[in-house]
Amino acid sequence: MKYILELSKQNPDMSRFEATEHLGVTTPQIHENFLIIDINSSEELLIKDLAYTHNAYLVLFECSEDKMEKEIVKHDWQKHYKKNF
Repeated sequence: MKYILELSKQNPDMSRFEATEHLGVTTPQIHENFLIIDINSSEELLIKDLAYTHNAYLVLFECSEDKMEKEIVKHDWQKHYKKNF
């Protein structure tokens, strides 16, 4: 599963090192203080142990900007929440 980790800006190198080493990620994508990783389901539980990670977001789907509206409508949102906001 793909996740976006929001890393601490206080020590970016330490944040990246902690996340990649703890989760065993060898090829992360890095954009400012965000780390995009692909991990298996057994490693998901390890995310909560990261001290230098503020938030973790599950990537629900990916698409190009011109196809976004079509993909949003097509996505099964009920899979991710039970009650309406």
